[in-house]
Amino acid sequence: MTKKVRAHKGYYIPREVDLRSVAQSLLLEMIAQDERFQERAKELRERYPDFIGGAWIPSYILSLPSWARPIEWSSSNAGQDPGKVREYAQAIERLAQDFGLYCEWGAEAVHNLVSLPPGTWITPVATFFTPDPATITITVVVEYHPDTKWEDVKRVVLAEARRQFEADYKRVRKQHRLGQRDKFPNNLKRNVELLYKRICQGMGDLEIWKELDDKLEEEGKEGITYGTVREIISDTARLLGITLR
Repeated sequence: MTKKVRAHKGYYIPREVDLRSVAQSLLLEMIAQDERFQERAKELRERYPDFIGGAWIPSYILSLPSWARPIEWSSSNAGQDPGKVREYAQAIERLAQDFGLYCEWGAEAVHNLVSLPPGTWITPVATFFTPDPATITITVVVEYHPDTKWEDVKRVVLAEARRQFEADYKRVRKQHRLGQRDKFPNNLKRNVELLYKRICQGMGDLEIWKELDDKLEEEGKEGITYGTVREIISDTARLLGITLR
């Protein structure tokens, strides 16, 4: 008997840009709740109250001649001491680097965090897109006799149908250049936390691996290799455009 089943592919597939956005929010949330960061942010708010909540102006912009600066940057600091503006920008950039944010978006993100009222944290929001509706044809061949019942063939039918569905699922994920199914977003928060420990808390890869491996063992879960932890940290940093040092 040949049975054709039309299955609607209505699952959600996250795009890389969405993963990056959520991962960035997760990392910034962890940084914002770091006590060391809170202390530094408080000092900056007290020292530079005129720049809190204003437009972000990178220090390199202020090093350009006034005629070479973009209009939006020139107008945003009108009436303010250029030296103080540069001083604030450099302080923010140092803070970003002290927390391992060696990336294009790091300093501006830290400026925005410092500008948030104390006790206000970022809530990551995932956005997804749904692929165009499509169908797949699942063909299952089973042998039966007049006295064969559904229970007799159900296991075989479901196993084969699942095999075919999973094969198509993997094809679609490969087409969209997505990683392994359980890599993102299921483990995204854990992966970002490992990166946070590495770049913000100054922990070494070996130390991070031992801590995670012990935690998994305590929870009765399968352990993880040192190489895998290093790969996770490297891949997550790459996803966020962060240079590891």
